[in-house]
Amino acid sequence: MNERYEIDLHMHTMLSDGKETPVEVVNKAAAVGLKKICLTDHNSLHPSYDKLREYAKTKGVEVLPFSGCEASVVYYEEDKPLFMFHMLVYGDDEAIRDERFVSAVSGYFDRSVFVATKQYECLKKSGVDLSWDEIFIYDKDIAPIEKMDKASEDHIAKNLAKKFGITMEEVWERYGEALSHPRYGAAENLLHMAKHADAVELIKLANELGLVTVVAHPRWIDAAFECDAHLATREGKGAMIRRLHEAGLDGIEVCHQLVHDEDKVFFTELAEELGMITTGGSDYHAEEDYGSHLTEFGVSEEGLKKLCDLMDKKKAKATGK
Repeated sequence: MNERYEIDLHMHTMLSDGKETPVEVVNKAAAVGLKKICLTDHNSLHPSYDKLREYAKTKGVEVLPFSGCEASVVYYEEDKPLFMFHMLVYGDDEAIRDERFVSAVSGYFDRSVFVATKQYECLKKSGVDLSWDEIFIYDKDIAPIEKMDKASEDHIAKNLAKKFGITMEEVWERYGEALSHPRYGAAENLLHMAKHADAVELIKLANELGLVTVVAHPRWIDAAFECDAHLATREGKGAMIRRLHEAGLDGIEVCHQLVHDEDKVFFTELAEELGMITTGGSDYHAEEDYGSHLTEFGVSEEGLKKLCDLMDKKKAKATGK
Protein backbone atom coordinates (compact mmCIF):
# COMPACT_ATOMS: atom_id res chain seq x y z
CA MET A 1 0.00 0.00 0.00
CA ASN A 2 1.31 3.44 -0.93
CA GLU A 3 2.28 5.81 1.88
CA ARG A 4 -0.30 8.43 2.81
CA TYR A 5 1.09 11.85 3.62
CA GLU A 6 -0.38 14.41 6.00
CA ILE A 7 2.16 17.16 5.15
CA ASP A 8 2.14 18.87 1.74
CA LEU A 9 4.90 21.37 0.85
CA HIS A 10 3.79 22.20 -2.70
CA MET A 11 0.32 23.68 -3.37
CA HIS A 12 -1.07 26.39 -5.65
CA THR A 13 -3.98 28.84 -5.41
CA MET A 14 -5.52 31.53 -7.59
CA LEU A 15 -2.62 33.75 -6.57
CA SER A 16 -0.88 32.07 -9.51
CA ASP A 17 -2.24 29.28 -11.71
CA GLY A 18 -4.38 27.36 -9.24
CA LYS A 19 -8.15 27.48 -9.61
CA GLU A 20 -9.11 27.84 -5.94
CA THR A 21 -8.59 30.62 -3.42
CA PRO A 22 -6.29 30.05 -0.42
CA VAL A 23 -9.30 29.49 1.85
CA GLU A 24 -10.72 26.94 -0.59
CA VAL A 25 -7.38 25.11 -0.68
CA VAL A 26 -7.38 24.98 3.13
CA ASN A 27 -10.91 23.52 3.00
CA LYS A 28 -9.79 20.92 0.47
CA ALA A 29 -6.79 20.02 2.63
CA ALA A 30 -9.07 19.52 5.64
CA ALA A 31 -11.48 17.40 3.61
CA VAL A 32 -8.79 14.91 2.55
CA GLY A 33 -7.04 14.73 5.92
CA LEU A 34 -3.96 16.89 5.40
CA LYS A 35 -2.64 18.26 8.69
CA LYS A 36 0.09 20.68 7.59
CA ILE A 37 0.43 22.60 4.31
CA CYS A 38 2.58 25.23 2.64
CA LEU A 39 1.27 27.35 -0.24
CA THR A 40 3.88 27.74 -2.99
CA ASP A 41 2.38 29.90 -5.71
CA HIS A 42 4.37 30.64 -8.83
CA ASN A 43 6.46 33.81 -8.41
CA SER A 44 3.88 35.12 -5.96
CA LEU A 45 3.41 35.35 -2.19
CA HIS A 46 0.28 35.56 -0.07
CA PRO A 47 0.46 39.08 1.45
CA SER A 48 -0.15 37.86 5.01
CA TYR A 49 -0.86 34.45 6.47
CA ASP A 50 -2.16 35.66 9.85
CA LYS A 51 -5.90 35.40 9.18
CA LEU A 52 -5.51 32.38 6.90
CA ARG A 53 -3.60 30.55 9.64
CA GLU A 54 -6.30 31.41 12.17
CA TYR A 55 -8.99 30.11 9.83
CA ALA A 56 -7.03 26.95 9.01
CA LYS A 57 -6.81 26.08 12.72
CA THR A 58 -10.61 25.95 12.88
CA LYS A 59 -10.47 23.30 10.15
CA GLY A 60 -7.78 21.23 11.85
CA VAL A 61 -5.11 22.28 9.35
CA GLU A 62 -1.84 24.10 10.07
CA VAL A 63 -0.63 26.56 7.45
CA LEU A 64 3.01 26.09 8.34
CA PRO A 65 4.83 28.95 10.15
CA PHE A 66 6.95 29.85 7.14
CA SER A 67 6.23 30.91 3.57
CA GLY A 68 6.84 29.25 0.22
CA CYS A 69 7.16 30.31 -3.40
CA GLU A 70 7.79 28.43 -6.64
CA ALA A 71 10.10 30.60 -8.74
CA SER A 72 10.56 30.27 -12.50
CA VAL A 73 14.29 30.26 -13.15
CA VAL A 74 16.85 29.87 -15.91
CA TYR A 75 20.21 28.17 -15.53
CA TYR A 76 22.97 29.80 -17.59
CA GLU A 77 26.21 28.24 -18.70
CA GLU A 78 28.80 30.67 -20.06
CA ASP A 79 26.06 33.32 -20.37
CA LYS A 80 23.89 31.02 -22.51
CA PRO A 81 20.45 29.95 -21.19
CA LEU A 82 20.71 26.17 -20.89
CA PHE A 83 17.83 24.95 -18.71
CA MET A 84 14.50 26.39 -17.57
CA PHE A 85 12.92 24.96 -14.43
CA HIS A 86 11.13 25.75 -11.18
CA MET A 87 12.73 26.32 -7.81
CA LEU A 88 10.85 26.06 -4.54
CA VAL A 89 11.93 28.63 -1.95
CA TYR A 90 10.97 28.37 1.73
CA GLY A 91 11.67 30.68 4.60
CA ASP A 92 10.74 33.20 7.26
CA ASP A 93 7.57 35.16 6.43
CA GLU A 94 9.36 38.49 6.53
CA ALA A 95 12.62 37.47 4.86
CA ILE A 96 10.97 35.92 1.80
CA ARG A 97 9.00 39.15 1.29
CA ASP A 98 12.19 41.17 1.11
CA GLU A 99 11.91 43.62 -1.81
CA ARG A 100 14.95 42.07 -3.50
CA PHE A 101 13.42 38.60 -3.57
CA VAL A 102 9.97 39.81 -4.64
CA SER A 103 11.53 41.86 -7.42
CA ALA A 104 13.67 38.93 -8.59
CA VAL A 105 10.68 36.62 -9.12
CA SER A 106 7.78 38.93 -10.01
CA GLY A 107 8.96 40.01 -13.48
CA TYR A 108 7.49 36.74 -14.74
CA PHE A 109 4.01 38.30 -14.52
CA ASP A 110 4.65 41.49 -16.50
CA ARG A 111 3.05 40.30 -19.73
CA SER A 112 0.21 38.32 -18.16
CA VAL A 113 -0.89 41.30 -16.01
CA PHE A 114 -1.09 43.38 -19.19
CA VAL A 115 -3.13 40.63 -20.88
CA ALA A 116 -5.51 40.28 -17.89
CA THR A 117 -6.14 44.04 -17.81
CA LYS A 118 -6.98 44.10 -21.53
CA GLN A 119 -9.28 41.07 -21.15
CA TYR A 120 -11.15 42.78 -18.31
CA GLU A 121 -11.63 45.94 -20.40
CA CYS A 122 -12.93 43.92 -23.38
CA LEU A 123 -15.37 41.97 -21.20
CA LYS A 124 -16.76 45.14 -19.65
CA LYS A 125 -17.27 46.66 -23.11
CA SER A 126 -19.16 43.55 -24.20
CA GLY A 127 -21.53 43.90 -21.23
CA VAL A 128 -20.27 41.14 -18.93
CA ASP A 129 -21.28 41.82 -15.31
CA LEU A 130 -17.92 41.38 -13.61
CA SER A 131 -16.41 43.78 -11.09
CA TRP A 132 -12.73 44.38 -10.42
CA ASP A 133 -13.21 43.23 -6.83
CA GLU A 134 -14.61 39.89 -7.98
CA ILE A 135 -11.46 39.31 -10.02
CA PHE A 136 -8.77 40.62 -7.72
CA ILE A 137 -10.03 40.35 -4.14
CA TYR A 138 -10.19 36.84 -2.71
CA ASP A 139 -11.57 35.37 0.51
CA LYS A 140 -12.80 38.80 1.58
CA ASP A 141 -14.98 37.46 4.37
CA ILE A 142 -12.27 35.29 5.98
CA ALA A 143 -8.71 36.18 4.98
CA PRO A 144 -8.93 38.93 2.36
CA ILE A 145 -6.30 39.34 -0.32
CA GLU A 146 -6.16 42.13 -2.86
CA LYS A 147 -4.23 40.83 -5.82
CA MET A 148 -3.83 43.57 -8.40
CA ASP A 149 -0.18 43.26 -9.33
CA LYS A 150 0.00 39.67 -10.59
CA ALA A 151 -2.19 37.47 -12.75
CA SER A 152 -1.77 34.31 -14.76
CA GLU A 153 -2.91 34.39 -18.38
CA ASP A 154 -6.03 32.39 -17.52
CA HIS A 155 -6.81 34.51 -14.47
CA ILE A 156 -9.89 36.25 -15.90
CA ALA A 157 -11.19 33.03 -17.42
CA LYS A 158 -10.89 31.21 -14.07
CA ASN A 159 -12.91 33.94 -12.37
CA LEU A 160 -15.62 33.81 -15.02
CA ALA A 161 -15.89 30.05 -14.54
CA LYS A 162 -16.18 30.58 -10.78
CA LYS A 163 -18.72 33.40 -11.03
CA PHE A 164 -21.07 31.66 -13.47
CA GLY A 165 -20.52 28.07 -12.34
CA ILE A 166 -19.34 26.86 -15.74
CA THR A 167 -16.31 24.97 -17.05
CA MET A 168 -13.26 26.60 -18.57
CA GLU A 169 -14.28 25.13 -21.93
CA GLU A 170 -17.64 26.87 -21.66
CA VAL A 171 -15.91 30.12 -20.69
CA TRP A 172 -13.86 30.06 -23.88
CA GLU A 173 -16.92 29.18 -25.97
CA ARG A 174 -18.88 32.14 -24.59
CA TYR A 175 -16.18 34.75 -24.13
CA GLY A 176 -13.37 33.60 -26.39
CA GLU A 177 -13.31 36.76 -28.49
CA ALA A 178 -12.88 39.05 -25.48
CA LEU A 179 -10.34 36.73 -23.84
CA SER A 180 -8.21 36.04 -26.91
CA HIS A 181 -4.74 37.52 -27.01
CA PRO A 182 -1.59 37.02 -29.10
CA ARG A 183 0.46 33.98 -28.14
CA TYR A 184 4.22 34.20 -27.82
CA GLY A 185 6.32 34.35 -30.95
CA ALA A 186 10.04 33.51 -30.98
CA ALA A 187 11.12 37.04 -30.01
CA GLU A 188 8.57 37.24 -27.19
CA ASN A 189 9.69 33.87 -25.89
CA LEU A 190 13.19 35.27 -25.46
CA LEU A 191 11.80 38.33 -23.68
CA HIS A 192 9.67 36.10 -21.45
CA MET A 193 12.72 33.96 -20.64
CA ALA A 194 14.61 37.10 -19.69
CA LYS A 195 11.96 37.76 -17.02
CA HIS A 196 12.82 34.47 -15.32
CA ALA A 197 15.23 34.77 -12.42
CA ASP A 198 18.82 33.59 -12.89
CA ALA A 199 18.97 30.33 -10.90
CA VAL A 200 22.43 30.91 -9.46
CA GLU A 201 21.76 34.54 -8.56
CA LEU A 202 18.47 33.61 -6.89
CA ILE A 203 20.20 30.93 -4.82
CA LYS A 204 22.82 33.47 -3.72
CA LEU A 205 20.12 35.96 -2.74
CA ALA A 206 18.17 33.26 -0.91
CA ASN A 207 21.28 32.36 1.09
CA GLU A 208 21.83 36.02 1.94
CA LEU A 209 18.24 36.22 3.22
CA GLY A 210 18.36 32.89 5.06
CA LEU A 211 15.96 31.10 2.71
CA VAL A 212 16.01 27.44 1.64
CA THR A 213 16.11 26.59 -2.10
CA VAL A 214 14.91 23.31 -3.59
CA VAL A 215 14.80 22.19 -7.24
CA ALA A 216 11.14 21.38 -7.92
CA HIS A 217 10.10 18.18 -9.76
CA PRO A 218 13.54 17.63 -11.41
CA ARG A 219 12.11 15.48 -14.18
CA TRP A 220 10.48 18.68 -15.44
CA ILE A 221 13.72 20.52 -16.17
CA ASP A 222 13.58 21.63 -19.80
CA ALA A 223 16.22 22.76 -22.25
CA ALA A 224 15.93 26.50 -22.87
CA PHE A 225 16.25 25.92 -26.62
CA GLU A 226 15.11 22.98 -28.72
CA CYS A 227 18.61 22.55 -30.13
CA ASP A 228 19.82 21.70 -26.61
CA ALA A 229 17.05 19.17 -25.85
CA HIS A 230 19.59 16.32 -26.01
CA LEU A 231 21.26 17.78 -22.89
CA ALA A 232 18.10 17.45 -20.76
CA THR A 233 18.84 13.87 -19.73
CA ARG A 234 18.73 12.64 -16.17
CA GLU A 235 22.52 12.84 -16.05
CA GLY A 236 22.53 16.32 -17.60
CA LYS A 237 20.06 17.56 -15.03
CA GLY A 238 22.11 15.92 -12.29
CA ALA A 239 25.22 17.75 -13.49
CA MET A 240 23.35 21.06 -13.33
CA ILE A 241 22.15 20.29 -9.80
CA ARG A 242 25.73 19.59 -8.75
CA ARG A 243 26.78 23.01 -10.03
CA LEU A 244 23.82 24.66 -8.31
CA HIS A 245 24.76 22.88 -5.08
CA GLU A 246 28.19 24.49 -5.32
CA ALA A 247 26.36 27.84 -5.51
CA GLY A 248 24.38 26.98 -2.37
CA LEU A 249 21.33 24.96 -3.47
CA ASP A 250 19.79 23.16 -0.49
CA GLY A 251 17.58 20.36 -1.79
CA ILE A 252 15.62 18.42 -4.39
CA GLU A 253 11.89 17.67 -4.50
CA VAL A 254 11.77 13.90 -5.03
CA CYS A 255 8.26 12.95 -3.85
CA HIS A 256 6.15 14.32 -6.72
CA GLN A 257 3.81 12.95 -9.35
CA LEU A 258 6.28 13.83 -12.13
CA VAL A 259 9.24 12.14 -10.44
CA HIS A 260 8.82 8.49 -11.35
CA ASP A 261 10.50 5.53 -9.67
CA GLU A 262 13.90 5.53 -11.43
CA ASP A 263 14.11 9.32 -11.29
CA LYS A 264 13.19 9.28 -7.61
CA VAL A 265 16.00 6.84 -6.86
CA PHE A 266 18.51 8.84 -8.95
CA PHE A 267 17.71 12.24 -7.43
CA THR A 268 17.36 10.90 -3.88
CA GLU A 269 20.80 9.30 -4.13
CA LEU A 270 22.19 12.53 -5.60
CA ALA A 271 20.76 14.54 -2.70
CA GLU A 272 22.23 12.10 -0.18
CA GLU A 273 25.64 12.23 -1.87
CA LEU A 274 25.66 16.04 -1.78
CA GLY A 275 24.22 16.29 1.73
CA MET A 276 21.06 18.02 0.59
CA ILE A 277 17.53 17.68 1.93
CA THR A 278 14.67 16.08 -0.03
CA THR A 279 11.09 17.36 -0.06
CA GLY A 280 7.73 16.48 -1.58
CA GLY A 281 4.24 17.69 -2.31
CA SER A 282 1.16 17.21 -4.44
CA ASP A 283 1.68 20.31 -6.65
CA TYR A 284 -2.06 20.80 -6.20
CA HIS A 285 -3.77 23.22 -8.62
CA ALA A 286 -7.35 21.92 -8.70
CA GLU A 287 -9.14 18.60 -8.69
CA GLU A 288 -9.48 18.59 -12.47
CA ASP A 289 -5.89 19.65 -13.19
CA TYR A 290 -3.47 16.69 -13.32
CA GLY A 291 -5.59 15.00 -10.65
CA SER A 292 -5.33 16.31 -7.13
CA HIS A 293 -2.81 13.76 -5.77
CA LEU A 294 -3.50 15.15 -2.30
CA THR A 295 -1.99 12.87 0.40
CA GLU A 296 -0.23 10.79 -2.32
CA PHE A 297 2.86 13.01 -2.33
CA GLY A 298 4.39 14.96 0.53
CA VAL A 299 6.88 14.64 3.36
CA SER A 300 7.05 12.88 6.69
CA GLU A 301 7.38 14.67 10.03
CA GLU A 302 11.08 13.82 9.89
CA GLY A 303 11.38 15.40 6.44
CA LEU A 304 9.61 18.54 7.63
CA LYS A 305 11.89 18.74 10.67
CA LYS A 306 14.97 18.60 8.44
CA LEU A 307 13.59 21.47 6.35
CA CYS A 308 12.73 23.52 9.44
CA ASP A 309 16.10 22.84 11.10
CA LEU A 310 17.87 23.98 7.93
CA MET A 311 15.68 27.08 7.75
CA ASP A 312 16.53 27.95 11.36
CA LYS A 313 20.24 27.44 10.71
CA LYS A 314 20.22 29.61 7.60
CA LYS A 315 18.13 32.32 9.25
CA ALA A 316 20.54 32.43 12.19
CA LYS A 317 23.50 32.76 9.82
CA ALA A 318 21.76 35.47 7.76
CA THR A 319 20.68 37.54 10.77
CA GLY A 320 23.62 36.83 13.06
CA LYS A 321 21.19 35.69 15.78
